[in-house]
Amino acid sequence: MLKSLTPQRTTWLLGVGGLLPPVALAALALLASDPLLAQLARAGLGLYGLSIISFVGAINWGISLASNDMPNPQRQLLLVWGVAPSLIAWGCFSMESAERFYALAGAAVLAWAADLVLRPVVGLPTDWYRLRTVLTLGLAASLCAGGLSVP
Repeated sequence: MLKSLTPQRTTWLLGVGGLLPPVALAALALLASDPLLAQLARAGLGLYGLSIISFVGAINWGISLASNDMPNPQRQLLLVWGVAPSLIAWGCFSMESAERFYALAGAAVLAWAADLVLRPVVGLPTDWYRLRTVLTLGLAASLCAGGLSVP
């Protein structure tokens, strides 16, 4: 199946598919009648949010390492920013439960905004930023729903 798809289409399918876990976990956290099940869904949602936010930073790290012709100051900027999202998301876990989800949503939006600012340095295609917008909105909405589910 994947052989017949363009790289752009594959990226969109995988990206949107990656929204299924947080959307499902947020729905479960909101709708579960069993408090333990809701708590487990919230735990999974928070960890998924942290991992995705870390992944987004790692993309910049990888671009910096792979770009041999990029000027050194730009490479260093991408390396520093590449670790920042994971540290920010990790810091969110020191917060109380509901606030943790709202802070993670904010971290996801911050990472998206920083990537837009760094766009001239990174040089990824416009389609990538459209996908990032959709995925960021989906993740942030799911994380906010997780915050709303906290009793």
